[in-house]
Amino acid sequence: MNHKRKWIWAIMVLVLPLIAWLGVRAYEREFVALSIYSQLQTDSSYVFIDQHAAPFVLEQKSNRVTVASFFFTSCPIVCPKMMKQLLRVQAALGEEVRMLSFTVDPAHDDPNMLNQYATKHGIHWQLITGDKASLYRLARNGFRLIATEGDGGPTDFIHSDQLVLLDGQSRIRGYYEGTDAAAVDMLIHHIKQLNHEP
Repeated sequence: MNHKRKWIWAIMVLVLPLIAWLGVRAYEREFVALSIYSQLQTDSSYVFIDQHAAPFVLEQKSNRVTVASFFFTSCPIVCPKMMKQLLRVQAALGEEVRMLSFTVDPAHDDPNMLNQYATKHGIHWQLITGDKASLYRLARNGFRLIATEGDGGPTDFIHSDQLVLLDGQSRIRGYYEGTDAAAVDMLIHHIKQLNHEP
């Protein structure tokens, strides 16, 4: 009987506090507020169109959680992996999130090409094209993806696998490696968190 009591006491003293500590850590990971990196900077000179040739304006405040990415349709390796992960986000969240993918190769990726790409890959979010200099200025200055300067000219080429998470006030709340399943799992979790943020 004494031996049994010692085991019960040992469990209470050693194991229960550990379980409580693990529970608190899990709670903190679940509900800790996401950082605010910066406010998305937009420019009235940006003129974009989507894969249906409809005008697209990137609002200063969209009131929707948004995931933005940059890609190009002829990309052989990185972009297909990134799109596969974005399709997971689409399947997991549907209308809970607005998704935008901006081409970095607008000379090739006109609305017709983007529409074919969307159809081929089962993409139901907006694929955006427009003036190359505007697209690159948006990537650098708006989403802060690249620190180097450039003018969007023929030899100036951005290629990033980063997914950018924006809250409903168009504040950047996170960057995620778009080819990494674990990073995208975290993105999905953070989108749900932002959708319930006061």
